[in-house]
Amino acid sequence: MSPEGLSRSFAQVIDRVGDSRLRISLYHFPQMSAVPFSIDLVGRLRDAFPEVIVGMKDSSGDRAHLES
Repeated sequence: MSPEGLSRSFAQVIDRVGDSRLRISLYHFPQMSAVPFSIDLVGRLRDAFPEVIVGMKDSSGDRAHLES
């Protein structure tokens, strides 16, 4: 799935839930999901939904990704 597709999927879920109490913590674990969260995607989601996207756990084992 492309970053754009992921962004649209999150936006659709957030819009459909439609509850101001919704909070999402992203979990970057591409070895299990086969779908990585790029830094660009995380930034895009945070910009679009700053009150909803509240954190991220990175279990990729890729220190360079974590520091970018």
